[in-house]
Amino acid sequence: MNKRITRRVLSSLMCGVLLTCTVGCNNKKTETTPSDVESTKTASQTEATTTPKETTTEKTSVTEETTTAQETQDDHIKVGLVFTLGKYEQDDNTSNGMEDIEWIILAKEDNKILVTSKWALDQKPYNETRTDVTWENCTLRQWLNGSFYDTAFTEDEKSHILSSTISDRENPEYGTAPGNSTSDKVFVLSIDEYEKYFAWEEEHHCARTDYCLKKSVSPDGVWSIWLRSPGYTAKHAAYIEYGGITNTYGLYVDRSRVADYYNCTIRPAMWIDIESLNISTYPNNGYDPEQWEISV
Repeated sequence: MNKRITRRVLSSLMCGVLLTCTVGCNNKKTETTPSDVESTKTASQTEATTTPKETTTEKTSVTEETTTAQETQDDHIKVGLVFTLGKYEQDDNTSNGMEDIEWIILAKEDNKILVTSKWALDQKPYNETRTDVTWENCTLRQWLNGSFYDTAFTEDEKSHILSSTISDRENPEYGTAPGNSTSDKVFVLSIDEYEKYFAWEEEHHCARTDYCLKKSVSPDGVWSIWLRSPGYTAKHAAYIEYGGITNTYGLYVDRSRVADYYNCTIRPAMWIDIESLNISTYPNNGYDPEQWEISV
């Protein structure tokens, strides 16, 4: 009897000890060993290698990039901007080559701009002989679209210059007919265009380059700028006087060929395609003759 009681007590005590050990082990905080960390890293790297990572990068199409570049250029191109395109002798020193031609933007229409040279570049008669003549068949038009065009511009630069339909109306005071419309790369402005694009008379005139000045038949005389519009008769062409006044009566078309007080100069104009020409690559770094300049 006593032996049985002793066994039961011992058995109960042992069960209690086992139960206490089990509960303690379950409540014990798990410790992480360095080997466990390495195992975790290896597993993560394996998962990253086998599972492609999703990206949310948006692709920009060529069209969008081109549009953005064009919009930037369009914002940059404004009336009054001066830039260079082409070369022509200006400092009267042929040993150092031709100088960059500066152009002023007079108008912007869709993807094209109207420009005129900042300076009077050369001196020529409207026509070599004093006869009835219109812009269509005058020698000035032939020179601008022939010798000047080929001398001033490279083949690449020529590709940006548009062929434009050039027309005019009768002389506003004398009714002289302007002749037929023409298709030109280079031209000079008309009476109406000068009045439209230059707000003030003092803006109408401009300085001559040294090269143009040295070609003057009367260097000490005043200089004028040819317009393509007819003057009083078909033997006259309108011009801009030294003070900037538009003279609709005009001068005989062969003036500047003979030695007299008038020196009729050339200020070329043209329409340029700005879709194909990046104006920003042609900054304003041209030749300045150090005379008073116009402001547009």
